[in-house]
Amino acid sequence: MSPPVIPTPPTPPPRIIEPVIMAEQDRSIRARLNRRTRARASCVVIPAGDANMEITPAFINMITNEYTFSGASIEDPDEHLRRFASICDTMKSPTVSDDAIRLRMFSFSLLGNASHWFQNLTPRSITIWCQLEKTFLDKYFPPAKAMKREEEIVTFKQAEDESLTEAWERYKELLMRCPSHGLEDWNVISIFFNGI
Repeated sequence: MSPPVIPTPPTPPPRIIEPVIMAEQDRSIRARLNRRTRARASCVVIPAGDANMEITPAFINMITNEYTFSGASIEDPDEHLRRFASICDTMKSPTVSDDAIRLRMFSFSLLGNASHWFQNLTPRSITIWCQLEKTFLDKYFPPAKAMKREEEIVTFKQAEDESLTEAWERYKELLMRCPSHGLEDWNVISIFFNGI
């Protein structure tokens, strides 16, 4: 007896894919694989009259090597803004505003998390320096931090081993680190004298 013959299933007819559909699928896949990303627009808008200012590599290097801020908790955002503004003030131009210089250079002063934060601000949302300062301080100098510094000022006490001059210098440093303290001059002096 011969083995039973198992019929083979019929082969399906060949699929004919129209070349146009295949080309469209190829283009879609290729487009997805080779997607080019557009550069994200900066959050800063340089004033039209100042847009063509020339920044020297030496000036950029000075900021990136000496005046950087990463957002670490030990860093002082007010101090960063003061130092940054002072270095930008050395670059004077009769045709370029101070705002434009600061707006253009600020991104070079940021590293790490602070740089990432800055790059993710809403594109074209900042048009003047004081707006950038406020945005920066809102992020890195929140009200709780300001209140803590204000408390350090109003509860100032001279240390046991501290001379009068050292106490005054420390007190002035507290005042400088909290420019939003809002104290009148007479009150500043009164707090100091009550603390010595």
